[in-house]
Amino acid sequence: MKKGMTLLEVVLALAITGLFFCCLLNFTATGLEGHRGMVEEARLRRQMNFIRLFVEDRFEVAKGISFYEEEGRLRKIIFTDGQVLSITKENVGVSDLYKMTYKDSVVANNIQEMTFKQREHWVYIRCTLAGRGGRTLTEEILLNTKYKQ
Repeated sequence: MKKGMTLLEVVLALAITGLFFCCLLNFTATGLEGHRGMVEEARLRRQMNFIRLFVEDRFEVAKGISFYEEEGRLRKIIFTDGQVLSITKENVGVSDLYKMTYKDSVVANNIQEMTFKQREHWVYIRCTLAGRGGRTLTEEILLNTKYKQ
């Protein structure tokens, strides 16, 4: 009667077990990476919504609005009551990011690009936010200036 396992059976069992755990580890790592990406995208989306709501709310209470750009980028939004929403350059590592401030408060500090176009009674503000890991989010903020002139 034969007792125990042969060396070949042990090596084969270890190889199959190792393959199983490698697949499981790969699946777990992919899931964690996907989760991190979703968390970062949700963070960028919340920040973009905050910027959009802030600009729209401030625009609603203002009687008029002026836009100033430099090198094709939006630099200031000046409301008729004298309040200024500024977009200034921030040097962060290799990439150049911009900071949006209103009065003494920072609204956002990871703006990659912000431009605007004015057509008839509409202003289109295009904002791109930079996130971790090279993720970006771009949205347009639409303002109707028909009753603000």
